[in-house]
Amino acid sequence: MCLLAEGFQKGIERMGDRKTIILLILLMVFVGAGVGGIILARLYESDMDGRKINLMEMVKAQARLMEAVARFDLRYSRDDVPGGALSAALSQITGVFDRMEGFGATGEFVLGTLENGQIRFLWGKGRKAKSRPQSIPMATSWAEPMRRALKGESGMAILSDYAGDRVLAAYEPVRFLNLGIVAKVNLEEIRKPFFVAASFAGIGAGFLILIGAGIFHKIHSSLMRRLEESEEKYRSLFTRSSDAVFLLDQGVLVDCNERMCQFLGQPRESCLGKTLASFSAPLQAPDGPSPELLRGSSMPGEDAPAPFKWKFRDAHQNILDTEVTLKTIRIGGHDLFLGTIRDIRERMQWEKMLLDREELLKNIINETSAIIYIKDLEGRYTLVNRQFEKLWKLNREQVLGQTDHELFPESAGQFAENDARVLNLRCPLRFDEMVLVDGVWHTYLSVKFPLKDSSGVTHGVCGISTDITERKRVEEEFKTLFTAVEQSPVTITITNLEGVIEYVNPRFVQLTGYSRLEAIGKKTSILKSGHHPEDFYANLWSTVLAHKTWNGEFLNKKKNGDLYWEQASISPILDEKGIITYFLAVKEDVTEKKLAEENLKRAQTELILSEKLAGIGRLAAGVCHEILNPLNIISIHIQMLMKKGVDSIPPQETLAKMMKEVHRIEKISQSLLVFARKGESRKVKIVIRDEMTEIISLYEKEFALNNIRMVCDFPANAITIQADPDEIRQVLLNIVNNALYSMKGGGQLTFKIWESSIQSRKWGHISISDTGGGIKREHFDHIFDPFFTTKPHGEGTGMGLSVSRTLVEKQGGKLEVENHLGKGATFIISLLQG
Repeated sequence: MCLLAEGFQKGIERMGDRKTIILLILLMVFVGAGVGGIILARLYESDMDGRKINLMEMVKAQARLMEAVARFDLRYSRDDVPGGALSAALSQITGVFDRMEGFGATGEFVLGTLENGQIRFLWGKGRKAKSRPQSIPMATSWAEPMRRALKGESGMAILSDYAGDRVLAAYEPVRFLNLGIVAKVNLEEIRKPFFVAASFAGIGAGFLILIGAGIFHKIHSSLMRRLEESEEKYRSLFTRSSDAVFLLDQGVLVDCNERMCQFLGQPRESCLGKTLASFSAPLQAPDGPSPELLRGSSMPGEDAPAPFKWKFRDAHQNILDTEVTLKTIRIGGHDLFLGTIRDIRERMQWEKMLLDREELLKNIINETSAIIYIKDLEGRYTLVNRQFEKLWKLNREQVLGQTDHELFPESAGQFAENDARVLNLRCPLRFDEMVLVDGVWHTYLSVKFPLKDSSGVTHGVCGISTDITERKRVEEEFKTLFTAVEQSPVTITITNLEGVIEYVNPRFVQLTGYSRLEAIGKKTSILKSGHHPEDFYANLWSTVLAHKTWNGEFLNKKKNGDLYWEQASISPILDEKGIITYFLAVKEDVTEKKLAEENLKRAQTELILSEKLAGIGRLAAGVCHEILNPLNIISIHIQMLMKKGVDSIPPQETLAKMMKEVHRIEKISQSLLVFARKGESRKVKIVIRDEMTEIISLYEKEFALNNIRMVCDFPANAITIQADPDEIRQVLLNIVNNALYSMKGGGQLTFKIWESSIQSRKWGHISISDTGGGIKREHFDHIFDPFFTTKPHGEGTGMGLSVSRTLVEKQGGKLEVENHLGKGATFIISLLQG
């Protein structure tokens, strides 16, 4: 049947719609005729059975009746009726039969007897009674039903009667009277209604077949169209699917689409007939297919395995990750596995990325310094991060399911109010919330937003809170600082690394005449006056870019062109990594100060000029005093020699005294030359510690004799200077001699060496401190004047300190003194390092 149906379906597919309809009509006619014939045959058989029963009952009843009448007549009426009891019985019976109605057009009721080998018909009822012969031979084949009845047989048969017609006859003998009785109906009469019914049924069936064929044609067309669409969809799904699709029969690959071939890297012919095990990788994932399925021993009809991950090898032995789905299907009464293979390498990458991102999100949530939490619509906590647990010293089990009233009763009111605002407005909001932490109120900046599901229904609120207590304090300090900067009497400017102004305070606007809008975005060069050379600005930039502060003065120009002086301090602003981000300039208007200084300089110049004149007067007086004394002595000795004669006084003694005074005049002249800065210096690199050690070694015995204790404070590293060693040595000797003179009763002499950096220049410093009586106030301003001395006559020339200052300044340094009246004095020598 399956093969017939398949063949029929293929035949239909090969024919067009018209042939299909004709074939359908013929089929329906064939089926209708067959079904109608079977029905009519069954009806005919049923009608025949009914007629046979009726006829048989009729003849039996008549036969028994006749026998009963004959017996009655024979017993009671044999002499009353002519011809005897038989004639009386026949007379009664035929009388009754004559009053019987006929049955059917050809129905006949016949009574006969056997006389002399002849069948004689005694009586008959029916349409053919007139044409019935009076008798017929017993041996004839006609009147077969009567012949059988007269022979004593009883039954039903379809036989030929005396007229030669095929009849349905029931025959029964009347044995008491030696009669035979037959009831018959022509077969033609029985069959005629069925032939008529078959004709009408055929006409009706044909009409219905035509209508049904039309309806079927429409349904067939729609079904075929849907079938074609379904087939096309199936072909598209199977052949054009982005997934590999295959069929397994007994574990063997019997069909697959092009994508499957691409996966396996083999042509379709090479793939078919193989098991999945042929393509499996050596190592399968834990949720991979069972070995039975791979080898083909897992039969369809069993429960298909759930989707599983499968690693398989292609033709190039590459291991590919896929997901396989199997489903049991039944085709032609045969169970198969329909499978799909989906390349999940990209999905696995996405899954890994999602897992990594989920892990990253967990780490971010748990490792962030902010507090993150989620509450449901009833205010119960459903999620908290690690910082929440750490801050409140609670674990998650203690927090989840609790409300703010149970955890933070002091702040629960404001928390609930803020949460309600977020849920009502359905948008993110920011709040400053106060929380009691370890007995101290902290301020938290909380960003809260509603949480919604995929359908947009709000199911909770999420909060991210950050402790801003310190920031609030800093903001307050910043406000104070900003107010101070804004109200500062000095100009404050902030620039970027290119010198572009990004901030100026009101004092800048007031001083320069540039508004903030005019200044911000411009370079500081808008203030240049052209007074300073380019190397001045180059030095400034090199200093601040070296992470140092530059200090100096600018002659700048205002917006209206007026010039003004500023004392400036420019510093780099560093970020937490030590990288320069901005420059800060704090500048003070010193124009009036500069004018005052210029006036002071002029006054000082005039004063210095007058002092110089006075000094020259004192110098002249001192020179005259110092030179005239030896000259007077020389003059006296010459006069003595001239008056008394040469022989009266020893010439050597006189000449020696005269030579001593001449040397004294030479010494005074040399000091005057040094003071006047005459001569050249020989500058070399000197290690200060070595020079000091040499000077100290010269005076060690004298220090010990005079009860003077030495203290040396020298650095470990060697500090060098560029100077004339002889001149520096003379300076040191002069200062040490003065210190010894001031400590005749003993004391402490301290030597110290150190270094410093002033305006990017390195200096070496030497200090010599004594514990003498110090310098009197009235003498302090004149200690560096030439020929000024407090020593007795003959113990000093008064040129030591003046010559020492001159020698130090000649080396490019400076000599300073710190006086501590009654406690001693400190002389400081500062020279550039070499």
